[in-house]
Amino acid sequence: MNQEAVCWLKDEIKKRYGNVKRARGIYLYTEKSVRLTDCFLDGGRAILGHGGGKAKTAFKDCFERGANGFYDSGLLSAFEKAVKQLLPRNFTTIRLYTEKTAAPLEGISFFSESSPKKAGAAFEQTSFPLESAREKAEPVLWRPWLEISGKSTEQPTGYPKIQIVHNVEGDFPAIVKIVPPFPYATELCVYAFSTACGEEMLRNLPKNDIVPAPLLAAFTRGFYDLKIALGTYTENDFKANSKVFEPFFIRNQCYLFPKIPEEKYKDFVLKCLDIGIVISPDYNVPSIMPWRANPGDLKKISKVFGE
Repeated sequence: MNQEAVCWLKDEIKKRYGNVKRARGIYLYTEKSVRLTDCFLDGGRAILGHGGGKAKTAFKDCFERGANGFYDSGLLSAFEKAVKQLLPRNFTTIRLYTEKTAAPLEGISFFSESSPKKAGAAFEQTSFPLESAREKAEPVLWRPWLEISGKSTEQPTGYPKIQIVHNVEGDFPAIVKIVPPFPYATELCVYAFSTACGEEMLRNLPKNDIVPAPLLAAFTRGFYDLKIALGTYTENDFKANSKVFEPFFIRNQCYLFPKIPEEKYKDFVLKCLDIGIVISPDYNVPSIMPWRANPGDLKKISKVFGE
């Protein structure tokens, strides 16, 4: 995420509407008593809505216990389990890194140290080609409802069974990056490493960046909530009120990719903001369809088209 673009958007919101005093669902409430429809959703961190739901409760409960410093909280294994439920089984190693820590991973190469027989089994398991022992370990962003989706099946207990589906053509990447689904201003992201990275690389990975226990608890609950959401909301929910966005965006599930030329995009962001709609300030980061918004709020965007 381009932090410069985020700061620019923050300043433009304040210039028009004052400080954001409260947020709930997909709405931001400002000190000038204006309700903004948020299609940015913190770049996906608030994809389940502002307020955090049960993740906010987990954050609060952990915070009130007072152990919020740099030391180990004992919550890491539960967090890793929550992330792994959304990933193929061969993603065995989970890390929480800021972009600065993860930067050396870009473009790094790795070798598998396993014997040919074991290496073949590992590559077969992950759908990696065997032609070359050397692979590029570049983190690939996986997003809810795009690369990761869910199918819900009703059960006699009344609680649906949710099967995770990975919508990836061809080979799985060696490293997957996921934005934690909790609305908190942090650059921390989840990096999941496949066994195809090889034993040497996995052994020598940097340790997790320091994460306060309340935030780790919130991330853990957030990933469980995300799994439920993946099995609850479908294409029908996303397309219901999406027609007003069609002149400006190409929609893929809940994501809105701009049709606006990049050189005109910044002005378009400001026009949307003028009518109370917040979209992604970064041309390369999609906005998010606010499928739980009031349809009347979404129709405002047609005013931009009218101009």
